[in-house]
This record gives sequence, C-alpha cells and structure tokens, in this order.
Amino acid sequence: MTDEMESLVIDLVSNLNNVFVSVDDCLKVTLNIREMDGDEYFTALLLALSVHHSTLTGSSDNDLLEFTYLLNRLAVDYLMESKNLKKDVE
Repeated sequence: MTDEMESLVIDLVSNLNNVFVSVDDCLKVTLNIREMDGDEYFTALLLALSVHHSTLTGSSDNDLLEFTYLLNRLAVDYLMESKNLKKDVE
C-alpha cells in the first residue's frame, strides 16, 4: 500500500469514527474528491470500512475477501427485505 493510499484510509477511518463521538471531539478531516481517482477512493473506502468493522466487532481477522462477502450478504438481505421476499436460506 502506498503512503498516499494509507493516508487516505486513515482519513476515511477517522471520518467514520466521527459518527461515534461528540461534535466537540470530531476530527476535522477534509478530502478533495475531485483530486483523486474514483477507483482509488473506493478502494480506500473499502479498506477503511474493513478497519472500522474490525474495530467495532473486535475482530482481529482482517480478511478483505471475507469482509466483501459480508457486504454482499448484507446487500442481498437488504434487497430481499425491501422487496418483501422471504429468505429460506441463511
């Protein structure tokens, strides 16, 4: 991972963590999306979400493929619920 990507991931994790702190304790992190490639941004966001998930769940397993499986499962669950379809398999 490049230093630039690592810095972006850290900034995104900081912003995600701001959801759980008071306004006074929020870190002021600003990203200029116009200066970065979309793939770079979403890759960094995926990594940041993985770090954030590990922090919230206490999981030490940072397997990115398993994390994307979790995201896909959540997306399918959401779509099925929004269309009022029954889930027969969990």
